[in-house]
Amino acid sequence: MNNITVYKLFSQMEEKYDMLSSEFLHSDIWKFIRTEVIRILLEHQQNMCVTMTETINKSIKKETLFHKYNVNPYKAGKRDILMIGLGRRYWNGLFYEDPLLDPLCDKLPYSYYIYEYAYREHLEPTKNKKVKYLDRFNQLINTDERKKKARELNDYFIHIIEEEMQFCWTNDEKERLCRYIFFLVGTLDTNFRLFADTILKKVNPKVVIMVNAPDMMNMIIIQEAKKRHIPVVELAHGTMDNEGIAYNFYKRIDLDTAPDYILVFGEYDRKIANYSISKENVIPVGYPVLEEKKKTIQREKDERIRITFFAGANTLLGSYVKFLAENLDEKKYKITFKLHPHQYNSWRKLYPGLEGLSNLEIVDNNLSDAYYYIINCDYVIGIITSILYEATYFNKKIGIIKTDDNGFSENLYLNNHAKLIEDEEQLLDFVKGLDDFVPSRGEYFKENAVHNINLVIHKIIEGQKR
Repeated sequence: MNNITVYKLFSQMEEKYDMLSSEFLHSDIWKFIRTEVIRILLEHQQNMCVTMTETINKSIKKETLFHKYNVNPYKAGKRDILMIGLGRRYWNGLFYEDPLLDPLCDKLPYSYYIYEYAYREHLEPTKNKKVKYLDRFNQLINTDERKKKARELNDYFIHIIEEEMQFCWTNDEKERLCRYIFFLVGTLDTNFRLFADTILKKVNPKVVIMVNAPDMMNMIIIQEAKKRHIPVVELAHGTMDNEGIAYNFYKRIDLDTAPDYILVFGEYDRKIANYSISKENVIPVGYPVLEEKKKTIQREKDERIRITFFAGANTLLGSYVKFLAENLDEKKYKITFKLHPHQYNSWRKLYPGLEGLSNLEIVDNNLSDAYYYIINCDYVIGIITSILYEATYFNKKIGIIKTDDNGFSENLYLNNHAKLIEDEEQLLDFVKGLDDFVPSRGEYFKENAVHNINLVIHKIIEGQKR
């Protein structure tokens, strides 16, 4: 069973039981856990690896009393905008920067705070001093009653999924989902909801802007914002598709966990997904990150042809990396494998045989972001990652490894923006330039992103005044 089949069966199951409607028993829980369920299904079926722990390179300064006060989420006053960041920062040589929010904040004509989560630690120093830590709230209410409720909910959902998708859960998978549900009923729907309500009272924003709205904690914030009639805007941080459950629904439905607006990269993203919200509120604005990186990152001199693989969830890419490393002259070619942050700790297990290859650089840190590696290469190779679309902005030659699950990236090779690679020998010919492939320019990103985003935010805020 491939990914496309898993997504299809999942959607059919949701539609059959109308699992997002108020008529479905426990729909209030299902809308929070559905993305975690699909992660487990995909990992089980397709050797996916999307929940590995992440290692970060950090430069944490000692927390002074002044610093603790500044980042304390409760120490806040009124602001026009409350931003909820993803927390994934990259070292730019001077500071750890948020590649999506920082360029926007530099030109934002409104007062704001950035509240962000930590991936494992909060990366410092940051240039932006308006950052507060969102994950400093009272933790789990660990009671037998809530544990029992989580177990009952877990059994209820697993029974439906196993019956409809012909999927037999392992004990580890059952426990993983149960822990996820317990986190929701034992923390998020109690302490974190109170925390979110308190922050919204203190900041009293005219609009909430967030990255990654489908995150469970962010969905709680959305619910609390909607109770106060505060519009919520999501900034897309990846290319959309018509498969991923987070942005594809079996029907248009008014969910209290969904943002009011989604600002996407371009017209392609607006059209491709089956959003729960009206497409009038899915607005192409561009991607500030790409425009900023194109201006600021200088390509380093290297006479060699540079090939960079970008890891995604599918580990098949490892065999292609190994093949090129063993069959290309390191004096003429430089091969880099940029790991996904979730794979930093586990790449030796996920990609056996790569360690120690002389003609291969493996990047398992965040000292430079993905755009540094895009700009400093000639060929971008991947399977399922937004980087493949982003590489079109930099006019790179893009190779997409053929699998049973190329739906996410098929628009690229069907329109000659990338080359579909069917085997290792074809990849070798591709990077040697033996197939005379000349890509067409892809138009996936609207220009002047920061201006476009500010314009949308301005209209929403001014609309609130009427």
